[in-house]
Amino acid sequence: MTNSSSLSRAGTAALLAVLTAAAAALLPWLPVAEAGLYASAAAALSALCAVATMLFLAKARRWIVRTQEVCTAVAVGDFEQRLTRLDEGGEMLALLRAVNHLVDVTDAFVREAGAAMDYVAKGRFFRKIQPQGFGGHFLVSANRINEATESMGAKVTHFASLTDGFESQVGSVVEVVASAATQLQATSSSLTGLANSTMTQTTAVAAATEEASANVGAVASASEELSASIGEITRQVGDSLRTIQAANDKAKLANDQVATLSQAAEEIGSVITLIREIAEQTNLLALNATIEAARAGEAGKGFSVVASEVKSLANQTGEATARIQDQVEGIRTATGKAVHAIGEIVTAIDDVSRISASVNLSVEEQAAATSEISKNVQEASAGTAEVARSTTLVLESAGETESAARDVQNAAGELSRQAEVLRAEVDRYLGAARSA
Repeated sequence: MTNSSSLSRAGTAALLAVLTAAAAALLPWLPVAEAGLYASAAAALSALCAVATMLFLAKARRWIVRTQEVCTAVAVGDFEQRLTRLDEGGEMLALLRAVNHLVDVTDAFVREAGAAMDYVAKGRFFRKIQPQGFGGHFLVSANRINEATESMGAKVTHFASLTDGFESQVGSVVEVVASAATQLQATSSSLTGLANSTMTQTTAVAAATEEASANVGAVASASEELSASIGEITRQVGDSLRTIQAANDKAKLANDQVATLSQAAEEIGSVITLIREIAEQTNLLALNATIEAARAGEAGKGFSVVASEVKSLANQTGEATARIQDQVEGIRTATGKAVHAIGEIVTAIDDVSRISASVNLSVEEQAAATSEISKNVQEASAGTAEVARSTTLVLESAGETESAARDVQNAAGELSRQAEVLRAEVDRYLGAARSA
């Protein structure tokens, strides 16, 4: 009876009560004296068995109620509850121990899972559920949680690697963009300075070109006057041939005209020297402009073309002035001959006819030379006008270059600011991603 449960004991007591009642049913077959004695004993035994049955059933009911309370507490998350002081035996004791074991296993699983999830929440994935002592679905769930933890750890590690790579790549890109923006700002500032310098130099070239154009115009006028003078000389020589009597007077007049011609030739020589100096200066400025355009790179290509044109025009002007110089030297030579011829006319009137013929030939040569000079001067005037137009275009291009350089500088500043914004956003995103 010691290892029996209350229910077993209650059943045994009830069975004894039934047997006692059955025995009492046989008492009428006994003698009266014995029947009374046995009836009293049977009644007492039946009552005792009934009381024992009630007590055993009450004890069993208390354990059932206690078991219900423990199960209810465990169901709401209180895993501290246990069935203690077990004074039962048999199947009831096995049931109570089974309930405690179920609570122990469930408590252990919940605690292990909670500990693993706590570390997962902290971003640490080494904590696993120990599978020892678990079976069935507990073991399957423990393995699944462990596998999920390992998978999360691998994914987090991979994400951290991707984040580090992203930070490195974006950081490099931001640094490159910021550096490029800074360099672009410096380049645009330099380009602006070059554009301003180009505008200043181009303005000076324009002024020099205007002056050269005015000088060339003066040379053209002088050439026309010289041509007219040569015509007058020709007429005078013809008159000298027609009238010997007026030869001396005409010779003096021719001498005066030749002196004027010589002076005009000297003036032309001075003007040609000035034109040559202007052409050399223009050539030098064009060379400097070509160098600056090459430094400017892509933005200075158009300016380089214009500078090359200016240089070409300057070279043409130099060549034209060289030809004019040759013609002027011819004029000087011719005028020298004319002076000598006129001197002979004065000293030897008899030879005036022959000398007049020689003078006529010289005058014709001078007329041809003067015509060539006039033609070259007209070409120089057209070239100077073209240089002036090209200089104006260069000035406009320099202004556009300066404006574009300022736009580039502003864009570079905005790019630098956007790079800083991008760096801040990337840092904020990486900080949020790593703390998540």
